[in-house]
Amino acid sequence: MSTLKERKEEFVSDLTGGSISEIYVVTFVSLLSYIAWCWLKQRTSVFDTRSILGSLLDFALNWNSLLLSITLYSARPLTLNVLIILPCLALSFIKWKKGNEPSNRHIRGALSLQSLSVKQFLPHKPFITVYRSQMMVITCLAILAVDFKIFPRRFAKVETWGTSLMDLGVGSFVFSMGLVSCRSVLAATFTKSKTFTASQLIHTLVGVTPVFVLGLFRSISVKSLDYQEHVTEYGKHWNFFFTLGFLPPIAVLLSPLTKFIPHFWLSLLIGGFYEFILVNTNLLHYILLAPRVDLISDNKEGIFSLFGYLSIFLGGQATGLFLLPVCKTRNNLFWPSSKNEVVRFQSSPHPFKLLSLSVSPFQGLVYLATFYHVSFYVINTCYIYTVSRRVANLLYILWVCGYNTTFLAGYVLVDQYFWPNSDVKFTDQPLTPLQEERYNNVSKLIYVQRTPPILHALNNNSLLIFLAANLSTGVINMALNTLDCTDGKAIVVLIGYELFLASLSGLLLYFNIVIR
Repeated sequence: MSTLKERKEEFVSDLTGGSISEIYVVTFVSLLSYIAWCWLKQRTSVFDTRSILGSLLDFALNWNSLLLSITLYSARPLTLNVLIILPCLALSFIKWKKGNEPSNRHIRGALSLQSLSVKQFLPHKPFITVYRSQMMVITCLAILAVDFKIFPRRFAKVETWGTSLMDLGVGSFVFSMGLVSCRSVLAATFTKSKTFTASQLIHTLVGVTPVFVLGLFRSISVKSLDYQEHVTEYGKHWNFFFTLGFLPPIAVLLSPLTKFIPHFWLSLLIGGFYEFILVNTNLLHYILLAPRVDLISDNKEGIFSLFGYLSIFLGGQATGLFLLPVCKTRNNLFWPSSKNEVVRFQSSPHPFKLLSLSVSPFQGLVYLATFYHVSFYVINTCYIYTVSRRVANLLYILWVCGYNTTFLAGYVLVDQYFWPNSDVKFTDQPLTPLQEERYNNVSKLIYVQRTPPILHALNNNSLLIFLAANLSTGVINMALNTLDCTDGKAIVVLIGYELFLASLSGLLLYFNIVIR
């Protein structure tokens, strides 16, 4: 008779996943929850002050709706969408917003091109915070929910070939990390810092040290506590923390190349070259079938999939080039700009701008999403191999990048619909200190008011919450036989788990503790 550990390992082994279209429909709940929050924010005063009702609604929309989408309503996502929208519509008619100035009418004032700072050039954008935080919510929920039968097996990570919600989740995590890391690339170019320096590499290594420590802690604890593990996921000792830790330093080492090759094309070159090596050498056979006889073969999945995840990471950076800045810059579809280039471009006549590869956030996302999806469809139709998260092959890279650019375009549309006319205006005249202070204060206020508080709190301490989620998952699995739990008991445990994580992030924000 199998032990509980063996049963749990079998429960997440040899899975084949589900359809891509279903994953899109199920995860659309996250975008709909953002729409519902914006609708209530504009039309009611329920989120204007800290209240029990506002906090509960925030939690229900941005945590609990995502839990329901991957468990109880996984087979009925459209029903869940209706259940989210109808109460919000009803509430907006009952509790109308009061006050003379709606929250979307704040006037920032003009921003001076001459005194433009890095912080003003790279503001925090609410829709990016929502996108990243909701992805973190689904990730935290899935790593525990997967151990219960209420979580569909088609959503769990596949063994080798196929697509699933959790396969998409790890890739999206890497894409998001690349997107945010592009801030340092843009800042360095804006200030005309060198593309690569030893100090930059050292700074990056120091920054990822906690991630490596977490990876080492997880690896040791899994072995010492005899915790269930899925060896073919990353290997005997490797885990996702190690993957996350290696990517930023490698990207820094490659940064000199980006002076000549745009991030987008470098991403595709690495992904394409890796795919060529996979299928034209013995590497694919080695990763999938070779015995584990030494340190490299013991962790072959984690080591070689780094090439695929690096491609996704660079794809995220390529997206950040036009998504993060406060305004369009010249050729921003492929290249970052220095401050002088930004000033010159914004001051140039309109016809000149049309001749450059300059895109708005929505335009850039549509272009990239179209490219990724068309490429995926053509290759998937003609190719002998399909998607594999285990080796992070080219189709997996295209799928992850295509999904994230598509959904980011949706978040941009929501932001533009609910908060129109929010573009920053520029002036050639220098600002007075009072005008500068007013602009910065209003920008902070707009960011806070347009971001769900519960997601703002999570974004401030995402790494710490992710660690808490992993520790909590381990504790719950050791204390509870998750395989034999009824659906009712599973939901109670999962709701308690998400309440703990949401409360922890809220407390950290309340005490102004920020550990990104």
